[in-house]
Order: sequence, then structure tokens, then C-alpha cells
Amino acid sequence: MQTIVDSTIFADLRVKNSIMRIVSAALFTLVVALVAGCGGGPDLGTPVTVTGVIQQGGKPLSDATVTFHALADLPAAERTRTAKTDAQGAYTLEKVYPTEYKVMIQKFGAAAADPGMAPADGGASSTPLALYGDESNLRAKVNADQKTFPFSLP
Repeated sequence: MQTIVDSTIFADLRVKNSIMRIVSAALFTLVVALVAGCGGGPDLGTPVTVTGVIQQGGKPLSDATVTFHALADLPAAERTRTAKTDAQGAYTLEKVYPTEYKVMIQKFGAAAADPGMAPADGGASSTPLALYGDESNLRAKVNADQKTFPFSLP
């Protein structure tokens, strides 16, 4: 009788050990899957520094605002990059992710050409740059090999 009881106890222990191994393996697999899945979202690629020169009428366009707005669905914090052009019309945008962008070029607060006219209210709707604001058709497809975008405006 003692042998049957001992065999039953050992069989129960083997079953319990097998169940514990299965549960432990399942928990380990779950933890690994969760950690691997917490990579912070989709891979956006490696950001690059975008540069270029803006000219208008063959001359550098200084103190203009250059905006690259992603046409793809990037996280809100990565969708738009903005810079000002320097005296030579050059601009630099940092941390630009590879995708296609709408490019807007605006110059705000320019003084009116006619002294009798009020100064601009910050918009560019009546200037030649109006074509390059919110409704701009300028595009830039940024990637590791293409990160310099000069624009020559009429």
C-alpha cells in the first residue's frame, strides 16, 4: 500500500512540475513579447538635416520662413519643421524624417511699398509669395540621399 501511495505522490509532483514549467515558459514568452512590442511606435526612419537656398527673381530671399509639412502620417511632433532664411537665402531644418513634404515659403511683416498704405498685417496674401503659403504646390521628398532642396521662385 505504501508503494502505491508513494507512486501517486510522485506522479502528482511530476504533473505539478510539468504544469509549473509550462506556466513559467508561457509567462517568459509573454514578457518577451511585451518588451519587444514596446518599441515606441512605428519606425519613422532616420531623421536627416535638410538644407537649401531660396531665391526670388534670381536674388537670395532673406528673412523668409520655410516650412516643411509632412504629407504622410507622422506623429504630430514630427510633422512640421520650420526655419528662417539668412541673408544669403540659406535655411537649415533639423530632424526631418524621410517622407514627402509640402514646402511653404512665406515672408511676414514686410513693409508696404507705398508709404500711404498700411504695413502688412503679417500675411503674405498680396505678395508674389502668396502662391507658396498654405496652398503651396512645392514638394520635397526627403531621404538619406536627398536632403538639399534649393527653390528658385519667380
